[in-house]
Amino acid sequence: MFPESTPLRRSSRSTATGASPAMPQEPPDRANPVSLDQSHRHNPVPGPRMKKRAFQDGDAASSASKRAPFKVDAEPATSARRPSSSKCEKILEDGEDCEDERAASNLRILCYSSPKMVHDTLSSLSPDVVEVIKELGMEGMMKVPRILLMDRQFSFWLLNRVNPEFLSLQLGNGTSISIDEKSVELVLGVYRNGAVVPREPKKWNSYVEPAVAKVLRLPEGTRHITAGDLSDVIERGLPENPTEEDKDMIRAAVVLFCCTHLLAPRERAAVIPRDALVCAMHPRTLKDYNWAKYIIEIIRDCAEKLHEDVASERKTVLLGGCLLYLQVSTFLMLFQSQSPMSM
Repeated sequence: MFPESTPLRRSSRSTATGASPAMPQEPPDRANPVSLDQSHRHNPVPGPRMKKRAFQDGDAASSASKRAPFKVDAEPATSARRPSSSKCEKILEDGEDCEDERAASNLRILCYSSPKMVHDTLSSLSPDVVEVIKELGMEGMMKVPRILLMDRQFSFWLLNRVNPEFLSLQLGNGTSISIDEKSVELVLGVYRNGAVVPREPKKWNSYVEPAVAKVLRLPEGTRHITAGDLSDVIERGLPENPTEEDKDMIRAAVVLFCCTHLLAPRERAAVIPRDALVCAMHPRTLKDYNWAKYIIEIIRDCAEKLHEDVASERKTVLLGGCLLYLQVSTFLMLFQSQSPMSM
């Protein structure tokens, strides 16, 4: 009736006794052969009850697997909303400000600053390009250390303590650090002489970027300049006998590159500041601007914006300005105050 090679009939014939003849069994269920074989090894008596029990076990396992992910995912989601604030503990030694520490730990802090990008691009240039950068008054940009990551909570703590009105930074123990052009030149190596950098006009002119793209010798028709375009221009360098137009290309690229990645970032990504874009339309005048004062103005504006966001209890804040300057000037002041030679 049924082929003898069927696993179910072979197993039932080996267990049957002479008192009761072997009953014909229905063929195994092809839809779920694995569960049927596993149940048959533990229970030698085949029948519909064994088949029903196998499906019950499968239902229980599937329902348990549906419940498991909710238990596993609950903890990481909760812990992700509560970042650790251990990095702030080293800063708050003399005058611990617990409110600032708790505020930083409960916020989502966004910022962009890449000293590593500046170091990797400007640390190994040809002598001709180096001379152009020195003429711009940004010689210190070629000596920026290769810092891989900026501490966001420390940067938040510093920028939140900047007094925009008096341009000073108030530390936890009451010490006040002056934010001035002289300290910017000392820390960053950016000259502090020249005219004031004109700020972005309220109405943005669409012809600015195409004009700067022409100075940078980007492909014809370029209407939007990216940070990658600036890196390509600098790495391209100067020809053997450069003309003034060749030097203009490097002048504009270096100033825009440094402002984007380190000196004046104001977005959460590498976005070229429009203030610098307007100046780059006339690259030969870039050396006549006071970039140190421009850096301070950006820090002041970003500190005012941060104070407004904290006062309005925003859950996400954006840090802007030269955060490296704030960190280095703070440690420099602390070092000078502890030095026996300090006046």
